[in-house]
Amino acid sequence: FRIPTVTGVATTDAVVDEIAKADLALVFHESATMTISQLVKPGAQKVLIIIGPEGGLTDEEVETFAAAGAKVVLMGRPILRSAHAGLAALAAVNTALSVW
Repeated sequence: FRIPTVTGVATTDAVVDEIAKADLALVFHESATMTISQLVKPGAQKVLIIIGPEGGLTDEEVETFAAAGAKVVLMGRPILRSAHAGLAALAAVNTALSVW
């Protein structure tokens, strides 16, 4: 059992650097066609969850993160505010990883 690390706002370049260090990087975005349950399977040790600010990530940011190796994933409907999206994503990813 471990407590996930939550960090503050990061630059696009800093996020790209973190994507390279993760076993699985997930960009939560409403344009995605894949769901958490389709992409996340037990076994990943270091999962990076990328949540945009209020107003969302730009298309350019999403494309940059995907080009760096992140998977663009849909959390579901409705689209959550950034203050709540991180907690919902953490719960969903931990469930998909069979942590709980």
